[in-house]
Amino acid sequence: MSIQVLLRMIKNNLLHFLSITLFALLALAYFYPLLSGKVIVQSDIQQFQGMQRQVLEHRAEYDEEPYWTDNAFGGMPTYQITSNFPNDIIGGVDKIIRFLPRPADYLFVYLLSFYLLMLFFTPKIPVAIAGAIAFGFSTYLLIILGVGHNTKALAIGYMPLVVLGVLYLFSNQRKYGFGIVTIATALQLHANHYQMTYYMLILIAVICVCFGIEYVRSRKYLSYLQSITILIGAMLLALSFNATQLLATKQYANESTRGTSPLKETMTGEPRLSSDGLSFDYITEYSYGIVESLNLIIPRLTGGGSGDQTNSSGELASFLQNLDPETAQYVFNYARTYWGDQPIVEAPAYIGITVFFLAVLGFFLMHRRWRLILLSSIVVSLLISWGKNVPDFTQFLIDYMPFYNKFRAVSSAQVILEICFPIAAVFGMIGLMDATNTKRKKALNQTGLILASFLLLVWIGAVFVFDYQSAFEPFASYPEIMNPLQQDRKAILLSDLFRSVIYVGILYLICRIVFWSKHKQYVVPLLALVILIDLWSFGNNYVNSDDFANKSTMQRPFQPTSADRIILADTTRYRVFEPRLGMAHARTAYFHNTIGGYHGAKPHRMQSLYDYHLSSKISPDVVNMLNVKYTLQTDDQGGLSAGINPNAFGNAWFVDAVRVCRSADEEIRRLANEDLTKIALTTDEIPQNTFSTDSLSQITLTHHKANALTYQSSTSSTAFAVFSEMHYPHGWQAYIDGDRVPHYRVNYALRGLIIPAGDHDISFRFEPQVIARGSSIQLGGYGLFALLLLLSFAPKRFMPKKKRIG
Repeated sequence: MSIQVLLRMIKNNLLHFLSITLFALLALAYFYPLLSGKVIVQSDIQQFQGMQRQVLEHRAEYDEEPYWTDNAFGGMPTYQITSNFPNDIIGGVDKIIRFLPRPADYLFVYLLSFYLLMLFFTPKIPVAIAGAIAFGFSTYLLIILGVGHNTKALAIGYMPLVVLGVLYLFSNQRKYGFGIVTIATALQLHANHYQMTYYMLILIAVICVCFGIEYVRSRKYLSYLQSITILIGAMLLALSFNATQLLATKQYANESTRGTSPLKETMTGEPRLSSDGLSFDYITEYSYGIVESLNLIIPRLTGGGSGDQTNSSGELASFLQNLDPETAQYVFNYARTYWGDQPIVEAPAYIGITVFFLAVLGFFLMHRRWRLILLSSIVVSLLISWGKNVPDFTQFLIDYMPFYNKFRAVSSAQVILEICFPIAAVFGMIGLMDATNTKRKKALNQTGLILASFLLLVWIGAVFVFDYQSAFEPFASYPEIMNPLQQDRKAILLSDLFRSVIYVGILYLICRIVFWSKHKQYVVPLLALVILIDLWSFGNNYVNSDDFANKSTMQRPFQPTSADRIILADTTRYRVFEPRLGMAHARTAYFHNTIGGYHGAKPHRMQSLYDYHLSSKISPDVVNMLNVKYTLQTDDQGGLSAGINPNAFGNAWFVDAVRVCRSADEEIRRLANEDLTKIALTTDEIPQNTFSTDSLSQITLTHHKANALTYQSSTSSTAFAVFSEMHYPHGWQAYIDGDRVPHYRVNYALRGLIIPAGDHDISFRFEPQVIARGSSIQLGGYGLFALLLLLSFAPKRFMPKKKRIG
């Protein structure tokens, strides 16, 4: 190797190192309070802390992984809360990449991942950096960090790396593509946000179809088949790297609200339209409005986010000065500037007018292959995100797309275009800087004309067409409030429209430098700077230093009330119910074992019990069978008071009979009408249905931890005990005097056990076989991957020589 080649390699690697350092500095600069020891306050992470507290305490006390928690929804697996699985090598790789403090680490992954993808398209490092900035600082990607959607952020962050590997596969660099797809997909899966994985697969499918069209036209059938085969093989290996997590999640999904409900009727007795997956309304509740989609380019076209308030010098503020202070404050608090189609939106998913400008330029200058891939992906992304606004298309996907009905919030399908527009923008910069491209001047002028025409049309809509009203107006029947509010919304739109005009003008002038100046080398850095200013300045309105707090504050995300302290003085085993929070908050779970909690995939039997017996109408015996000893109610001063329930059945009790129901629907309805101290209901087949117990019969909980409970029983005859623990068919085993015995699901969601006469030690242990099975698959996957890499990259002199024939 010559000195010149060595120096060139050092120079190139040094530039890449400097680029990566720049990304780390940008991530820390955006979240600069991290440098002073503060931590970001993320609403979803606060809920997560509430859900995981018992798991962390169990690890510290017993030095083991429980895989089960009692503190939420009566009890559930921890697979989708927090679990440390064995042989998790890919998790170690992820930790190495994310060396920065949270959430700067996620922003760093955005930038690094997209930078590596851009190097596939161009060797010019400044262009790749500009592309990384265009992707990483997209408002949506920042917003999800602000609210704590960390798994979603990480899954999105690794998506560009997977795309990079796929592109290598179709560029006849298959061994690199195989390695990148395997590792990147494994990292993406490990992030544990399968909805983002699903959308990534849709993007990859579009890429494969578009390449397929090209390969078929050129009759390269075998080459295409080889690439697809390697792609499938790499993804299967990536699945094996995450086998434990995936198998456990699939197992739990069947028992969650994302799986098939055992109920075939609604609460009103009508047949359920679908018992498999989520309903159309639930899936499409958060659908992007068609007009609202323009806020990808003009950020506050529909008023910004749900929490945005009107300007203190606006029309509404002037009107409120005429009202009494209390009424004025009430109106001000609830008068939203947002008038889009979604019930709640944190902020517009702004990709940047600067990025859009360069993307349009890129569509003129890129090869038709990339134009087809990017435009097709963008169209698919928009159609999916529009959800209920394109009902026939969405219903088709629900009916025929595998697993589509397992995910809600279809508006998040926009992540596909979040990747595509920055790629197109990079093509715009590549074409602009290519002096041999004779189309670039015409393309730039056409881009300017298109953007100017588009902005003019938006201005016409703003002034003459839009009504500035949504379907979620709390003051819709008060024109005296709505009129000034609509004027404020219009002013916001026009303000951001003017902002877009300024950025388009600046970008156009910078691009013109290429044609009339000798300092062309500054064009791309200037473009990158303008993109950064555009995205940073807007994103900073929603995620900024105000979102940070001292670390000591965040170590306890919830503060105990006096009522909590009273309850915590009781060291026996029981549950607490806080009706005001329903099934959508983890505050109670942070302090107590509760029947509520916070999770995107709740145990469906606990959810059904809540819907039928614990929400609008309370069924006392259902509360009692769940061993709810305390309720937290709001008192007259707005605080919480602890009410004791003396009728709670306790941890276990004997019943005289087990009644078999014809269906789960019958079983859950009868819970409100039976004496559950004497009768248990089931749909299981039990060998004995009547039992006799006397006043001397007793069963007592003697020891408990999350994944193991021990009881002592004493009866004069065979008895049937009901336990106030959630029945989960995958892992919980029952033992009597050390011998494993069957147990049953009773009272729709609880455990039941036949106990022989005499004195016995009874235990329930959570022993999920899925963990051991998945761990073995992971080890096999790692070994196979290492072997395949070794064979792919081994020097030819170590490979067996082919024998000549003849």
